[in-house]
Amino acid sequence: MTKIYAVHGGSSIFTLVKASNEEDALTVFASNQLKDEILVETINEFSVNAGLFSEFYGDEHGSFFDDMTGELPSHVNDMEDVERENYIDMHVEENVREYWEDAPHFANEYLRELKRYQEATDWNAHVPEFSEEFYIDTIKRIITSPNWYDDFEIIEVDLTNTDYQLIFSD
Repeated sequence: MTKIYAVHGGSSIFTLVKASNEEDALTVFASNQLKDEILVETINEFSVNAGLFSEFYGDEHGSFFDDMTGELPSHVNDMEDVERENYIDMHVEENVREYWEDAPHFANEYLRELKRYQEATDWNAHVPEFSEEFYIDTIKRIITSPNWYDDFEIIEVDLTNTDYQLIFSD
């Protein structure tokens, strides 16, 4: 049975979605966010201090990138070159696999595109070739995290037995 859901992300977006349940409503909403250039760029960006990749670029001590100095933390910087590279790569892969723990095929897809990016001769011209399913899944993860929208919520709109339903009141 198709229902109507109100989907809002703080003051940024408010929309209505037809879906059979809340999870489907999230999928429909995420599918329509494929047109959001900022969101897609967040996924496509492989910068150590921006985009989704920056979430993976660190260890248990925090990010490998210091915003103030642009340098690696001393516990990483003091390593030999090969050891440092292996240490960073290992932690990035661990973080990616943890992020998509319930969908390892998406972790593999992300790591494949990251490798293509790292091997590209012109990083600025590199365009990831993620599947639509990957984008939708990743958009769902991003928009439901507390870092994207001030407040994200999906509410079923049901006027079956009433002519009024309060969605939000301050």
